[in-house]
This record gives sequence, C-alpha cells and structure tokens, in this order.
Amino acid sequence: MLFKFTFLSLFCLTLSGCAGMKWYQNEQGEYDFFLEDKTGEKIEPTEEEKAKVKGGKEARLKAKAALQQGDTDTALVYFVKALEFDEEDEEALNGIADIHFVRGNNELAILAYRMILADNPENLDAKQGLGLALIKANKYEDARLILLSSLKDNPQRTKIYNGLGVISDLQRYYEEARWFYANGLMIDENSAILMTNLGYSYYLENKWENAEKIYKRVLTSHPKHIQAHLNLALLQARKGELYDSLSSFEQVLSKPQSYNELGYIMMLDKKYTMAEQLFQKAISASPSYFDKAHKNLEQLKELQIKRKSKVTSISLQ
Repeated sequence: MLFKFTFLSLFCLTLSGCAGMKWYQNEQGEYDFFLEDKTGEKIEPTEEEKAKVKGGKEARLKAKAALQQGDTDTALVYFVKALEFDEEDEEALNGIADIHFVRGNNELAILAYRMILADNPENLDAKQGLGLALIKANKYEDARLILLSSLKDNPQRTKIYNGLGVISDLQRYYEEARWFYANGLMIDENSAILMTNLGYSYYLENKWENAEKIYKRVLTSHPKHIQAHLNLALLQARKGELYDSLSSFEQVLSKPQSYNELGYIMMLDKKYTMAEQLFQKAISASPSYFDKAHKNLEQLKELQIKRKSKVTSISLQ
C-alpha cells in the first residue's frame, strides 16, 4: 500500500572504529558511486557539469542552487565534485546523504553519513540522519542507540523523538513510543508528523477512539496532511465505516486509487466479496491505466481459490 540501490559491501559497524580510516574511497579516489538517480541508474553529468569548477565552495553553491530548483540529480553531481576537492567535506557529504535518504537509496545514505562520522563522530546532523536511515534499513537496535546518543547531545530535536517513537512502535512498545511522541510535542505542539504517529500508535494497540480523535485534531489544524487522511481512512475502513473511509481517501487520492486502497484493506480483512466489488469499481473508474486494481483482483481470486480449497479439505477430514 501507500508506509534499487548499488550495494556497497564495506561498512564500518562501529563509529569509534571508523575514525581516521579512508575505507570509503575507491581506488581512483573518486566518488562517482554516489551518482545514482531515483531508479538506481548511474547519473551521467552534462558537458556543462563536467566543466572545471574552481573549488569545493563553488561546487557546493551550485549544488544548493540545484536543490532550490528541485534538481537533485544536478545537486548530487556538484556535491560529488566538492568531495574531489576535499574528501572530508561534511556539508557535501551531508547533502549527498540527505538526497539518497529521501530517495530511498538507503545504503548510499548510510554510507555517506558514516563517512562524516568517521572524521567527526560528534556531527549531530549525521548522527540523526544515520539513525533515521537505519530505521528504514530495519536495523532498529543500531538506530535506537545512535538516536539516544543524539538525543543526549541535543534534546530539542523533534525528528529524534519521532524516530525513537517509530522504533518503539515497530517493536510493539506502544506506551514507550507515545512517551517519545509526547516529548517531541512538548517542543513542537503543532507537529503534524508527531501527532499523526501518536494516533497511529494508538491504532496499533487497537485503541481506535484515541487514534481517531488525534487524526481529526491533526486535520483540523493541517487539513491537507496526506498521512493523517490515509491513516483516518484506514481506521474507518477497519471499523466498517466504508463510506467515510472512501471519502477520507478521496481527500488525497483519485477515485480509482481510493477504490483500490479500500479494496486492498477489505482483502486483508478477508472480506473478499466487498474487496472484489471495490476493485471492479476502481477498474471501471479508470479502465485504461489502473493496473494496480487488476493485479489486486488477480491476487484476490487466488486467495478465494485457496480459501475454497481449504474449506474443502477441512470438510473431508
């Protein structure tokens, strides 16, 4: 539902063991392995980008200008150029790491954050970034240790509280998770991300009334918050409030997408007849391009066949 990278085998598992080591350079002393786009393909610099840059400062300025234009590929090219002038350029490395983190190129993000910490173990931005990237990599205990260390260094960062809350929820320590979210909200009481995650924590523990109240509070102050709408739609579907759920989905999704998402939830809840009707509605609303509904319908038919087979085998025993 809605919550390719080059694998680099050489990672340093502890920050202290990395200090002073140039383990991250390739044989040519270049950093082209960071030039990876959203699809995992190699970015080929243009002739203008290949032109000589006078120094790391100019390269960083060009990278920042590209970021302001939303051109992350060009930003990566210039951040990598900055590293050619200074392999310990923390600003360039952090820019590279942040871009790959957002793109989901997790191994590259983790590598870049570790490169920063190899030379400066106290860099809080890198520690925070590494902790959050490790969550995406499902390395929860490593992430927890790094984020707790970061929290000790600076207890005013809401992203750290949020990250620790997410880890606790993933490990089913729901009360602990809500403690982290609550402390983050003491710093920023209007944080839509923290409030939405707090609501989801209640949802995970089947405290649906608490979750619904929080989602609606988020949407009162942040009416366009996508994740709050999606979480509320999920909750309403699980409660059997299908009309309200569809309405919530349609606040942020198209009609065929909304039918498909609701159908998927019904399929997970083994309400196959309702799921089939919703998938058919999704296809009817957009028959020319909505492949997801077709695939979900095929999966549903397989589940229905398995269910009939299971019932038959039980009745014969």
